[in-house]
Amino acid sequence: MPLESVIHILLIALSHFSYLAIFIFLLLLSLGLAISEDVALLIIGYLVAKGYIAMVPTLAVALAGIGASDAITYLIGYLLGGSLLRNKWLLKIVKPHRVEKGERWFARWGEKAIFVARFIIGVRFQVFVTAGMMRMKFLRFLLVDSLAALLFVPLMILLGYFCSKDLEIVAKWISSSSQRISIVVAVSFFVFVIYKLLTKKMKKVAKT
Repeated sequence: MPLESVIHILLIALSHFSYLAIFIFLLLLSLGLAISEDVALLIIGYLVAKGYIAMVPTLAVALAGIGASDAITYLIGYLLGGSLLRNKWLLKIVKPHRVEKGERWFARWGEKAIFVARFIIGVRFQVFVTAGMMRMKFLRFLLVDSLAALLFVPLMILLGYFCSKDLEIVAKWISSSSQRISIVVAVSFFVFVIYKLLTKKMKKVAKT
């Protein structure tokens, strides 16, 4: 779906439901919405930059929405287990070879896989489903996932905020990078955002 269409739909939803629209938008990602969480958060950052929504409540709602989406993904694996791959509807979202990849990740990294997968497109969903299938404790999953989300969500929203003029370029780069997006790249983005904040503050000080 083109970014312009997603933004248009989200703006209509915001006019009717305010910040609840953001929560629902992110929640739908767990049900196979045709964009990644990364791009969704970039769009939300773009809307903050354009003044449609405020930064602080947006961050709070986005964290809640991502957390709820991840919890649903975990519960899909936990409740359905092995029957997951025999469900025709879910097979449209969950591919057997991707579940196998998630199992390999989880077998190799254990709980660390939850944290790392948050920063990697193409692995995240499968690892979270696998965590449920392997009966990882739900509260433990939420703890590890929340720690990763506290870094990931502000990072992506700030990236969308500062790169609002080049939103489509950034979104395409992230989407095409697939599994190459890693913690190293995420940290690089974080450093870039901090740099932008500091230089902006220094310019204001210089003018006074």
